[in-house]
This record gives sequence, structure tokens and C-alpha cells, in this order.
Amino acid sequence: MSIACVVALLALPATYREAKPLPKPTVPYGLGVNIHFTQESPGEVALIRAGGIRWVRMDFTWHSTEKVKGKYDFSAYDQLMSSLDKNGVRPYFILDYGNDLYQKGSPNKPETRKAFCNWVSAAVAHFRHRGIVWEMWNEPNIGFWQPKPNVDEYAALALEVGKTIRKTAPDEWYIGPATSGFDWAFLAKCFDSGLLKYWDAVSVHPYRGSEPESVLSDWNKLRSMINAKGSNAPMISGEWGYSELYSGLSQDLQGRYAPRQYLSNLIGGANLHIQYDWKDDGADPKEPEHHFGTVSKDLQPKLAYNALKTLSTALEGFTYRYRLTQANPRSFVTVFTKGAEVRFVAWTSSPTEKPILELPLPGAGQITLTSPLGILPSSNDPEVFSIELSSMPIVITPKNFAATSVKSLAKWQPLPKSIIVSKSNPYQNVLAQLKSYGDLPSYLPAFSPIQDRPIMLQVSMRGNPRFSQSVELIPGNPVTFTVRPAVGKVHASVIINNPSGQAFNGQLGYQVDQMPTSMKVVIPTGKTSAEITIPGIRVSDFAAAQKFGLTINGEPVRSTNDVFSIPIRLSTSLERSELKVYVDGDNKIPASIKGEITSGMGDLPLGNVVKLSYSFEPGWRFLCLSPSNPIAIAGSPKSLGMYVYGDASGHMLRMRYIDSTGQTFQPDYGPVDWKGWKWITFDLNNPNVGHWGGAKDSVIHYPIQIETLGLLDSAGGKGGSGEIGFAGFAIYR
Repeated sequence: MSIACVVALLALPATYREAKPLPKPTVPYGLGVNIHFTQESPGEVALIRAGGIRWVRMDFTWHSTEKVKGKYDFSAYDQLMSSLDKNGVRPYFILDYGNDLYQKGSPNKPETRKAFCNWVSAAVAHFRHRGIVWEMWNEPNIGFWQPKPNVDEYAALALEVGKTIRKTAPDEWYIGPATSGFDWAFLAKCFDSGLLKYWDAVSVHPYRGSEPESVLSDWNKLRSMINAKGSNAPMISGEWGYSELYSGLSQDLQGRYAPRQYLSNLIGGANLHIQYDWKDDGADPKEPEHHFGTVSKDLQPKLAYNALKTLSTALEGFTYRYRLTQANPRSFVTVFTKGAEVRFVAWTSSPTEKPILELPLPGAGQITLTSPLGILPSSNDPEVFSIELSSMPIVITPKNFAATSVKSLAKWQPLPKSIIVSKSNPYQNVLAQLKSYGDLPSYLPAFSPIQDRPIMLQVSMRGNPRFSQSVELIPGNPVTFTVRPAVGKVHASVIINNPSGQAFNGQLGYQVDQMPTSMKVVIPTGKTSAEITIPGIRVSDFAAAQKFGLTINGEPVRSTNDVFSIPIRLSTSLERSELKVYVDGDNKIPASIKGEITSGMGDLPLGNVVKLSYSFEPGWRFLCLSPSNPIAIAGSPKSLGMYVYGDASGHMLRMRYIDSTGQTFQPDYGPVDWKGWKWITFDLNNPNVGHWGGAKDSVIHYPIQIETLGLLDSAGGKGGSGEIGFAGFAIYR
């Protein structure tokens, strides 16, 4: 064997995973689109590749590939793989949906899960070592899991699939759970079930009604949740787009958002971005689902396609390094490098203002801009390069950068996106760590691990030019509090949570009849909670909010909360209390419910409470406690609170509200796993919950109406009987 052959062999990747890795933050190797075909139109995959796109995400459906039990036909996907391989595009397949040969709905029975895993084993063996990323299901936290979302059922299947893949083809890429939005409760349950032991990455779908850059805080939170489980699994943006027909959107704005979605994901730490959708699914001018495409239904490029192609061409082979700090937080300036080469990408997230970006570029010489809009520099000053930012990302290439500047920018290390300050990692240690990156500000704000708000700290690059990065310092043990309004003979109280056990002296301020007052709060070392009773306070029917604020050493740890009681008149008769109770679900399943107003439930003197006695036979049944007419809530409330008397049944507790478009949202509290009275709250600001009807866009269109105050769902359809109570309904703003 020749020396050249030996060298070539030594250069080969040692493993399949090294040969077919998950993408790094290098453009455009993590850019993809969602498709809905296995047989392309002539030249379609070539057009995808020409747009700088390197991945396609596609359903890999069980029912279409196993039409006879135990017989698998993957020929349609063989055809798709042939087109992808020919054009250098990698597949991202979703193992999804049910098969009526075994069960109606999603696989939630042992025998059906086994059949699903047999199919998975055959699929990954058939396509082994083809560069596929296999994802388990699509958006199981909403209606794609049938008959209704159930995280326990999903996790059970995902675990068995993980074990199957590791046994059949242990080096294949396996990811999940592809939630619709950042569904924190669903994600936490998946992580608690042990799925991070099998997933090579965590995928979510960051849909939102706000601008793309709002995703950054969500990526930070998800990263923290993954790391808290001892994992460093990558994050993936598995599906995300904006329909040009959504409220406030247009084809132009959709096109401006597309490259910003990809860039925002790179900033947030998600290197693989799947744009939804590749092409419009239809031509109905009034159907939003038909207008997510980067190209039209007949494959004519839209602005989104051209913008992604321009960005990919200008940055091909360049790797994202860091974001530079700007005076205006809506100004985004990111640094990409390829060896010693440096390129900036700059834009604004503001829909109206046009901020001026100034980059100190000593000896920059010639400047080249690459943008679909062809924006030109507004200054030729060789020391400071000025440009009016637009909402379309602009690639800036300094042609004759001074050698020292190139060396400094290319080698300057990215700061951590966030650092947790805690008792074990004190503020002074964090500052010492940051000094290794550059110069700290001359003024350093006070910071404690028990304060509520994070702070942003700038670190400047030493030497010239004076660029800066920012890092978020997060309190590791923040003090929080919850206000419980007065109900019956129970006085209003404030529950202060102090997870660190660190002692503090503070002030609790509040208002009674618009008169401010305060009381001293002292929590000694080692105590993690305290309840402060506020006698004499009554929260009337929206008439006067009771404002609470907690300060430590004069600094607020929580913004002011307003608490309002919901105006429901409880009399001795349920029929006259403006409430109704009923059983819903499968009418073939026997169930009964009895509701009454009583004052004698448990040991808290809450006055009149709603007591519900119920019985379910096994199957899909749930009971509802609802106002006779939906209750309108002004503004954008934070949460719904109430006292609930639990019976430790394990049944799931939920509620429902309707937005102004008629879209129904159903937040979950979780299982009723306690006995006696407990104060609970439902989040009214999170759109990433089960929802249907109305706009169907995962956006809460305020104002809302409370449709169901309490919904008790038979856990796993197992049935059972018991008693549950409700009292003290309140809205938090």
C-alpha cells in the first residue's frame, strides 16, 4: 500500500457518528425545511439544495409502511432517500402516528408499543448508516397524540423506542420529543422519566406570535433544564415558521423573519433549524395553513427562500461565534468566523425604529454588504463603520481588516450565555471567571443568589477594537412569594419561598383600601419558607386590587402582583350559585357526579365551598365545574388561583379558558396527589398547552373568558370515585 493510501485511510472518520454528525453552528449545515412528499416534483430536491438547505424533515408513518401485520414496505422512502442522496441533503424522519391494524389512536398499550417497536427496528435496520436523524413522534403534547395528549403514555413509548434503536442500530441518531412550543411541564416529565439517557438531542417547535428573537430566553431555560439532569444533549429547533396570513404577518415579514429564525436559533444554541414549511400546502387565500412555505405551491421562490439562500451563500463555511453587545437591545450584531476571516451579521428586531449600528473597525478599508435589500453604508469613516439597520439581516465583510483586529476577533472566546450565581458558586468567583475573557465594567452592580431578577453583565475585549459581549447572571436560589386572598374566615396570607435557606431581613408592602402599609419580614438561616398572615384584608369583586411587594435590603425581588376574586356568588344551593357541574367524555362509560355547597369540608374555615362527589367507570370520562356563563377577564392575567380539597385520587386536574378568537386553551395543574386543602394556580400566559378551535395558532388573543374552573380527568382512564372541593377562586395579574 502506498504512503498516500495510508494517509487517506488515517483521514477517514473513526465512526459513523463522526462521518454523519449532528450539525455544528456552521452555515448552512444546520439549515433545513419540512416537506410533505416522498416523490418529488421534477427538480424539487435540487431547488431545496440550491437554497442553501441541507436537511429535510418528513413524517415516516407507521400506517403507510405496515399495511399487513409484520410486513414492511419502505419503497416510498427508498425513493425519497435516492433523491436526497443525489442532491446532498440529509433526512430527518419522524417515527409517528398510529396503525389501525393494532389499535385506534396512539400506541398506549403494551402489545401496541411492542408492534410499534418492531416496526421501528425494521426501519432503522433498513436505513442504517444513511445519515438519518430519527425523531420520536410529532408534537405529542397537543392533538397529534390520540385520543388526547398524555405525557406518561408518550414517555413509555419513547423509552421503548430508545431501547429498540440502541439494540438494533446503537449508533443511529435518536431525538425527541418535538413538542409544540416550549411545553415546560411536558419536557420536565420526559426528562424525569429518563429519556435523556436515550435521546441524542432534545427537539422542540418554537412557534410563537412574537418576533423570532423572543426565543432566546426559552433556549436558555431549556439548556438549564437539560443540564440540571446531568446531560449536555444538544437542542434542536425541529419545526418553526410563520404563516403569511397570521394576524400582523405578510409575505414580506415572513421573508424577513426566516433568516432571523435561523440566526436566533444559532445564538440560542440550537444548531439544527427546520423551517416550516418548504412550500405552501394549498392556494386558499384565507387558510393560514396553506401559506407557511418558503416557496409557493408551484415552487416559485418567495422572499423567505431568497433571504435564506442569500444568507447561506454569504456565510457558507462560516461558524457562529458570539453576539456583540449593542446599546439598543433590539440591535443584533453577530460574529461569524472561518479561520482568520471575520464576518458580521446585523439586523434589528424592531418593527418601526431604524437604529444606527456603529462598529469600531480600525483600518477596515473596503466594506462589502450582502443583503437582499442592497442596503449601503451611511458613513465612510475608516475608524467607525456606520449603517442603518433593517429588519432583514445584513452580512458585513471587512475586506482589508487590520491583522491585529482579525486575530483578536477570530480568537476571542464566546462567553457563557448565562452563569448561575449560588452559595456554591458565589458572585466573586463568577467575576474572577469572567475576567479571563476580558475587562469588566468599572461599576459592578450588587448581586445576591437570593434576589429574584437576573442581571446582564458586559465583558469587553482587551485591546483595540473595543467590542463587548454580555452574559446573564442568574440567581441560583431566588426568593419568591405567592399571595393567597382571604376566603371565608381565612385571612389573606403571603407564602414566602426561600429555597437557599439563607437568612434575610426584608419588608413586605401592601395596600388596604388604597392605603400603603408594610411589615417587617425576618427569615432565619435554615428556614426555607414562611407564611405571613395579613388580617383584615378582603379582596372584593374586581373593585380594589390588593398590591403586594417584597423587598430585601431595599431591593425588590418580585414585581407587584394584583389579586382579584372571581365574582361568583355561592349560596346554599348550587343551582343559585352561578355554577354548574356535569360529566363529559365518552357517554358510553357510566359515571355520576353530585355537587353541593357546604361549609363543612376539611379543617379550614373557608365558608361556603363547592363539594363534588364523583364516580367513574374505566374509560375516557371527566367532570367539569363551570360558571353558567363564561367569565370575562380583562387584560392579560397571569394565573388562576383557588383552594382545592384533594382526595389523593391521582386524577388529573385541569381548567379551560377561551380567547377572543374562540380558541380554547386547557392548562394542566397535574395529578391530585394530596389530601386536604391546598392552594393551587393555573398558568394563563402559556400558549403551549392543549388548544383547539378559533384561530388555531397557539397564540393567546386577549381578553379571555374562563370556561371551566376545574376539570377532573380520570387518570389513564382507570376510573374510580372520591370527593373534591373548590373555594376562593382568584385571578393574578
